[in-house]
Amino acid sequence: EGELESVRSELSEAQADLADRTMQLEVSTMSESREADVAKLKGEVAMLCSGLAESLKERAEEKEQMRKSFGDEVSELEAELTTNHLMKVSQLEAELANELAGSMQGPEVAPPAPVVRGGGGRSM
Repeated sequence: EGELESVRSELSEAQADLADRTMQLEVSTMSESREADVAKLKGEVAMLCSGLAESLKERAEEKEQMRKSFGDEVSELEAELTTNHLMKVSQLEAELANELAGSMQGPEVAPPAPVVRGGGGRSM
């Protein structure tokens, strides 16, 4: 019986040791699994950040292109308005010169200069 009791005691210690090692293994496995999950999530976050950075860069480029395009259009409109303004001033100068020449000549009045109409707007 002493031997049986000794075997039971060793068996009990072995079971406790096995339970302890099993728990350590489970904890270790969970830790490794979590580390793998964290590494995977870090990779996903890095990819998302990279995609976001690329998207923001593309939007900035689009905005810059729109600004440039808008600036070019404004310059074209300014040039067109300046040209139209100069044409109108020239026309008014010619009409005024004709009127002055007519008033100096007396009753004979020179025919008025042709009137340029339109051209001030931009058709789209």
